[in-house]
Amino acid sequence: MINPADDSVVANVPIDGPAEVAATVARVRANQPACEELGIMGRAEWLYKLRDWLLDQPATGSPTPMQRRPARSAPKRWARLPYVLDLINFYGQERRKYIGDEKVPAHSPLMKAEEAAGPVPARTRWSA
Repeated sequence: MINPADDSVVANVPIDGPAEVAATVARVRANQPACEELGIMGRAEWLYKLRDWLLDQPATGSPTPMQRRPARSAPKRWARLPYVLDLINFYGQERRKYIGDEKVPAHSPLMKAEEAAGPVPARTRWSA
């Protein structure tokens, strides 16, 4: 992982091989029914638990996920917290519209499928 501010190496992320990817996909697919069973209210409750956990984290002290980014000072890291909390509150309150069950129709008969073709890798740039 490269820090875009100064091109320094921040971390080395291991690349999983086909066996590890298959095991991860199997684990995620095995957990999907439990997530679906939660329903809208259950998913909203998990969002609220995340919000509460974030609020319980100290602004200084032991490293939390928000504190592990060396290129950002503590005030900058924690300045984003109200924004994140507001997003969690918004999506929790508007759960039926945004995190509810939804069946999205295919835009073309050629795009119809019974299940996803497989995992899709995502490459994103680390935000500075």
